[in-house]
Amino acid sequence: MRPAKSSRNSITSLVEYGYFGLLIVSFVASERLMIPALGGAMNLALAAYCIKQLGSRVISPIVMPLACATSYLLVQYLVHGESLSHPYVKPFILWSSQLIIVQAMSFREGFIHRFAIQMLVVGLCLLPHVEFVMQDIDWGRATLDASVGLANPNDLGRWFGFLAVYFTTTGLESKRGIVRACYWAVALGSMYIVALTVGRGAISAVLIAVIVTFRRLLKRGFIPVLTLSILLFIVHQAGLFQPMVDRFKVRTQEDSGRLTVWNLGLQRLIDSPLTGEGASHTGIDVREMGRGITTPHNPFLFLALASGIVPLIFFLLYLIQAVRSTLRACRQRRPDAPLFCSLLVFVLVAIIPASLDFASQWAMVTLTVILTPLVASYRPSTISWKMNLRRHSIRRRVAADVTPMPDVGLPVRTSVEP
Repeated sequence: MRPAKSSRNSITSLVEYGYFGLLIVSFVASERLMIPALGGAMNLALAAYCIKQLGSRVISPIVMPLACATSYLLVQYLVHGESLSHPYVKPFILWSSQLIIVQAMSFREGFIHRFAIQMLVVGLCLLPHVEFVMQDIDWGRATLDASVGLANPNDLGRWFGFLAVYFTTTGLESKRGIVRACYWAVALGSMYIVALTVGRGAISAVLIAVIVTFRRLLKRGFIPVLTLSILLFIVHQAGLFQPMVDRFKVRTQEDSGRLTVWNLGLQRLIDSPLTGEGASHTGIDVREMGRGITTPHNPFLFLALASGIVPLIFFLLYLIQAVRSTLRACRQRRPDAPLFCSLLVFVLVAIIPASLDFASQWAMVTLTVILTPLVASYRPSTISWKMNLRRHSIRRRVAADVTPMPDVGLPVRTSVEP
């Protein structure tokens, strides 16, 4: 998993290390140590360097998400007069720059694996800041201190949910038993953190993705089944997940109100489907439920309410393109196809109950890496076609230049004398 050597027209390892450094600082560093606008300026600088280094290669795979972000920003600024520093406008600027950076690094071999290791390191650095917010007398939800990133319990659950799905899939695909056991141990630890957050969306996404991952388990042999059974038996006997199971029983009896919010949002969307109502008016009043004003809690509804159907169409095409690329990788039996399939299922399920989680690091890297083979696959075929054409032209020239040797009438020996 070491960074591949870069050529003149590729991204060096320093850019990747710089991106990982920004990731650590943005999530781990305290607010007192952060310099305003420094992270955004560094993201823009890295994006400009990637465009200068790779040109159109870094833009063509992510045309749809860039078109979604651009159309969203244009509608907000030109139609609704929103400020670029608005909490629901500024994330799209950062999303555009980070899309370019991630796409440039996706051409480097093994980037998705190094990114997962980096996510694990960041998660371990955040664990000392975990605290519990009491939701009831008997139970609470794990969250982080407000001075660091991922302070929302749902964000923390989706972060470790990605790690749980990644290490579960890589453990299943590993050929060595010891490596598989280590990967699955990390996956169980990540699932434990997800269970502590008591996030229904995160745990649902993890379970569905794990079911997709293990759909071929019985066909892979006896050893993976035995290893998984031993780990689950140890966890069950230790009773680690029993308190979380009790918390989820209480949590499932609560009404999140998302169906009511989505229904009210769809009713408002009918009034202004072309340009939306602006980022400042995406809040939905649900005071009859005793909760005041809340966000749409859905990316499709949020984009439609804020900027209309144009960004929504580009966003849907973005997801459809990722699904097609994953299906193509499965048909071609690529080695990374199982990982693509599991992570894509997790992303598609995890972003549904949140407004802006599609711009999070784990979702952006997953979709970008999945889309990279869709464009890169055309280059080898084009190069081979040109090489074959050149080879045939050289053969024709050689055949035209060679003249047959004259017949000098040499006798032909039909037998060998003793």
